[in-house]
Amino acid sequence: MQNLREISQTPNIPPLESVAEKEKKEDCLFEIIGKLPPNSNLKLYEQTWADYEDLLDAVGEASGWRISYDTGVLEIMTLSTEHENYGRLLQMMIGNLCIHLRIEIISFGSATIKKSRFEKGTEPDACFYVQTAAQIGSRKNLDFSVDPAPDVAVEIVTDCVPVWKPAATLNTGGATVVA
Repeated sequence: MQNLREISQTPNIPPLESVAEKEKKEDCLFEIIGKLPPNSNLKLYEQTWADYEDLLDAVGEASGWRISYDTGVLEIMTLSTEHENYGRLLQMMIGNLCIHLRIEIISFGSATIKKSRFEKGTEPDACFYVQTAAQIGSRKNLDFSVDPAPDVAVEIVTDCVPVWKPAATLNTGGATVVA
């Protein structure tokens, strides 16, 4: 029978110390993010893809944060009412344009888009399928490892100085609009 030390060093089971360290790191990060005022950005450098995916798993889809990752840089943005109002206004404008022009545009809101092979992930404020809308059809759940990225991803910037987020393009050929 293996003792506890041997089990904790088995490649498929993380050492007990690393589990405790991971939980402590997550708790510390949640405490920091929880103290950020609305409409704030926090960038963390030298982060791993696993750190990004662990954070996404821990916070879930409806966290009130936008989380992006670009090869080592983890960015967390807290949302504000102003920010969300601009997002809703843009969604309504696109909806009206769709009706007026009689074209199909599919909105996926702030869907989490990840490409692990590029180590890039983002949660745009809004994303739309225009040219590939027919390919997406009526599906509600997409797998971005096989499905195309949205044709347009929108980042709402309420600061006076816009910040370019290269993670939003994901090197997939999709357009990115910063509003």
